Amino acid sequence: MRKQDDTIDPAVGIVLEKKIGDAVKSGDALCTVHYNADARLKEATAMLEDSFVIREQEPPRTPLVRKVVGA
Repeated sequence: MRKQDDTIDPAVGIVLEKKIGDAVKSGDALCTVHYNADARLKEATAMLEDSFVIREQEPPRTPLVRKVVGA
């Protein structure tokens, strides 16, 4: 993990190709990773693989807005 005051590299990021509840099949891309350091790609890939859960049943729907503050 990096420090809070590190500069953000705009060339690095993740584009999510699927949303929660989307149907997926073998071979579908779940996300696209943009990177510029091969040495960190393996670490990032492992973290991403642990971030996705694929199940047979669709997950329960959650509200997009949980609470309005200061309205």
